[in-house]
Amino acid sequence: MLDESYPEHTKRAPMKIEVYGYYGDMLRNRFKDEAGSITWFQKGSDVGDAYASYQLGKSYCEGRGVEPNIGNCYGLLLLANQHPDKTLALTLKNALEAVEAS
Repeated sequence: MLDESYPEHTKRAPMKIEVYGYYGDMLRNRFKDEAGSITWFQKGSDVGDAYASYQLGKSYCEGRGVEPNIGNCYGLLLLANQHPDKTLALTLKNALEAVEAS
């Protein structure tokens, strides 16, 4: 049974959505495959994986594997910030403040 506090879009995912961010991290950090990591972060973001949205947003901020795009950066960080994970929310708060300062 899913916790009712989770956003509606996360309830439709048939598997643990965190796997997308994990695969993206593995491709980026272990195999140095930026394009592959972006693909998995995008898939995760599409199904409501807050960590994947966060990593994809950071990628757009830094131009890592994608062309830098401040609009996508900010939008994805805001999307990830809607997740109820309080630890992630604190990290996102710092990232959003950095984006707003730039």
